Amino acid sequence: EWMKPFDQFEAECKKLIELCDKPIDEINSQVKAFDEKRIAEKQAHLHELYEENIGDLKGLIPYEAVAKKQWNNATYSDKDILYDISEVKTRVRSTLDAVHALNSEIEDELIKVLQDNNFDLTKAIQRNSQYLQDKQRVQAREAEKDNIFVNEDGSINIGDVSQALKIKLS
Repeated sequence: EWMKPFDQFEAECKKLIELCDKPIDEINSQVKAFDEKRIAEKQAHLHELYEENIGDLKGLIPYEAVAKKQWNNATYSDKDILYDISEVKTRVRSTLDAVHALNSEIEDELIKVLQDNNFDLTKAIQRNSQYLQDKQRVQAREAEKDNIFVNEDGSINIGDVSQALKIKLS
């Protein structure tokens, strides 16, 4: 019985807390809904900026490869976003120019490698080097089939090695 006043006080406090929590929960849900709406509108705006400014690289660079997480921040301005898009376009164009300069037989494949690896030029160069090495191995095998051998001293053996006709290259 001596706890009865405390229990009554505790029950009243819990009721008051519930009364306070209801409007807080409603306010939180409204704030959350407002924030979700703001983010959705910002996303639509970001997609518009991308579409308007990516230009001829749209087919090569998807929105997801350009967008940054900070773009959703209210403090990140359109000017900053346009700068980011411009930076990506410049980097991609430079990378594509480098791949075109390789004059590779597999240029389309190299561009696909770039797309798959965030336009990392080293990946494309590695793929092109691998292709050239593979091509050289195939040519060497073909030459062996025809019994043509290039010696270290630059001479060429034609025919069976035991009956080789040596030709000296100048």
